[in-house]
Amino acid sequence: MDMRSEEEQIQLIKNWWKENGTSLMIGVGLALAIVFGWKAWQQYQTEQKYQASLLYQEALNLVATTSQPGATEAQRATAAFKIESLEKQFGDTAYGQLGQLLKARLMMDEGKAEEAEAVLEKLSATVQDPAIKTLVGQRLALSRAAKGEYDAALALLTVGEESPFFGASQELRGDILKMKGDRPAAKKAYEAAREAYTKAGMGAQLVELKLEDLADV
Repeated sequence: MDMRSEEEQIQLIKNWWKENGTSLMIGVGLALAIVFGWKAWQQYQTEQKYQASLLYQEALNLVATTSQPGATEAQRATAAFKIESLEKQFGDTAYGQLGQLLKARLMMDEGKAEEAEAVLEKLSATVQDPAIKTLVGQRLALSRAAKGEYDAALALLTVGEESPFFGASQELRGDILKMKGDRPAAKKAYEAAREAYTKAGMGAQLVELKLEDLADV
């Protein structure tokens, strides 16, 4: 058997490293860059989500404040500014889309029903998240009902029983049916909402009050 001496083996290794070492180091460097780059990207994404959530919470609190009696124009302006900032910085995220819901609500509170509906229509056509899409549908249903378009409003409330939004959808359906004058159907919807809330371990006090108002049905 042809056995190479230790010196020959060392020389072979040196020669191989001379020929392939550079490309190997480049490959290792690229691999490390990919790993650390991916970690940096993940950290960046996490930080972006955190900042978006903070900005959304600020906007949510401000919009809630503007809905209270005695709200000032300055408060409304601040709320609108926060929503605009959310749209500019995080418009392509779920928080940016939720911000559009706040924008529509603010417009409704200011009596700008048509503008609010336009915002909701645009959002409905682009949003992909099922939960946000359901919320948009509910807001549009309220907008339709406010204009007396009850059947069009009800057609938007198509959430199935398996959805976590089923109770809220049925309660809203009851509200619209009551506005329409169909009290028996409204009572049935409220009963479905109460059952859904109970199964989910949620309180149904408001629905109970609505059912008491329909006790004569």
